[in-house]
Amino acid sequence: MPKPWEGGEFKPDTVRQYMSRLWNWQPEDMRPGPSRVRGKIRLWRQEWAAAGGEVDRTAALTIADLLKCLAQCDESTNIGKRDALILALAHCNLHRRAELTDLLVKHIKILPTGLLVTTATSKTDRQVKGVPEFIADRDDIRLVARARAWFAVLKELGADGPTQPVFRALTVTGRLANRAHATRRGECMKGGAINERV
Repeated sequence: MPKPWEGGEFKPDTVRQYMSRLWNWQPEDMRPGPSRVRGKIRLWRQEWAAAGGEVDRTAALTIADLLKCLAQCDESTNIGKRDALILALAHCNLHRRAELTDLLVKHIKILPTGLLVTTATSKTDRQVKGVPEFIADRDDIRLVARARAWFAVLKELGADGPTQPVFRALTVTGRLANRAHATRRGECMKGGAINERV
């Protein structure tokens, strides 16, 4: 009989993701308490890891791959300018999608030779203090030029206030998308939308 970490095609994190989706599909008044299942998955994950289970890590995007991705962005459009900065900043500062979507205009200072970025919230900064980090520009990535182009779009759209999100959902014509009914993320792009853009 196979051990829990040897058999089956799923890993604890995958099961946890499926459990979350199934739970959200249920009508609100019929959702069971998820804490019991989460506890079992936590125990399973510990056994699985102790027995040599390994979490699959996404391969790092090489510069060559990044440049191919950037070449796909039509930077003559507002959407292309936004997407190019998302790709460049995610690569240069190793941002997770949630960290990108939580960036506010005041968190990015554009300097002649790079960007000063304060990541306000992250998995590794639980106290939510944020630490400014200088990201040097490169001739091939053109981080400063791309940041200036996108911030000019934000100014044109009237969305460049210091407490407004850096990355915004746009319509197909490049205008601000209506987020009046967005209850969880507000004006910020969703992390899933970042994935879709990539």
